[in-house]
Amino acid sequence: MLVWLERDEAPLANNAIILERLALAVRIRHGRGQREIDNRRHLGVLTERTSSVEERLDAAGALGLVAARRYRIVAAPLFAVWEGRPCWPEDVIGTRFGPIHVVVVPEIFEPFRAAPGGIGIAASVHGLDRSFRSALVALRLCVPPREPMVVADDYGGLIELLADADDDAQHDYADSLTLVAQQHPWALETVEALVTTQSVREAARELDIHHSTLQARCDTLRTGLGFDPLQGFGRTRLGTAFLMHRLSRSTVLDLPAPAAMTG
Repeated sequence: MLVWLERDEAPLANNAIILERLALAVRIRHGRGQREIDNRRHLGVLTERTSSVEERLDAAGALGLVAARRYRIVAAPLFAVWEGRPCWPEDVIGTRFGPIHVVVVPEIFEPFRAAPGGIGIAASVHGLDRSFRSALVALRLCVPPREPMVVADDYGGLIELLADADDDAQHDYADSLTLVAQQHPWALETVEALVTTQSVREAARELDIHHSTLQARCDTLRTGLGFDPLQGFGRTRLGTAFLMHRLSRSTVLDLPAPAAMTG
C-alpha cells in the first residue's frame, strides 16, 4: 500500500489530526486488525440493528467470535488516546455522530484505557448491535479528564434505555433539571451525588456538606422537578433526567483544539 500526502504551504494546525486518522485507518486495514476476511464489512453487520440472525452468525464466525460467548463493543473517537489497546477485531464505523473507532472485546477483558471511550454491555453475537448502541451512549457520557472512560454496566439498565431513546424527543424531566441547574449552581453536582451513592447521608459526605443542607437541596429539587427524587421510582427518574441532561450537552466528540493534539 502506498500513501502520498503533500502540502506546498506551511504546516497547518490540523495536520497532526489528519496524519493520526490516516495511520489509524491504515493500521486497521493492513495491520494487526486484519485477517483473511474484511473486518470492516463483518463488524458493520454485527453493529447494525437490522442484520439477520444468519448474517450475524456468518460475520461472527468470519471474525473468530464464538456464538456461545459474550462480548462487548468499545467505542472511541478517532482522536482518542489509547493505553493497552485490545488486540481484537476493530473497525471505523460511520454513525450520526461521525466516524467511531470500534473494537470487539470479550465480556471479561484485559485492562486497557481509551480516553475518551465507552464500553458497552455484554451480549452474545446476536446482541452486539445493542452493545454498540450502549457503548455510544457511554462514550457520550465521558467527561475528560475527570471521567475519561465510561462502562455501561456502571449505570445499570439506564444506558440501555437511553441507547434506544430518540435524542430529538422532548424529555420533560431533563428539561426541568436544566431549568433547576440554571437557577442553582449546586444542582448538577448534588444530583450526581444522589444518583451515585446509596443514601442521602453518603451523598452529603461525598459533597462535603451537612446532612441538613443536602436535605434542603432535595426539597428544592422536589419543587423544581415536580417529583420526589428520593422516594420509589423518583430516584430512577432523577437518574434518567441527569443522564439525558449530560447527553444533550455532551462535547466529548468535538475535536480537541489543535494545540492539544500537538502539545
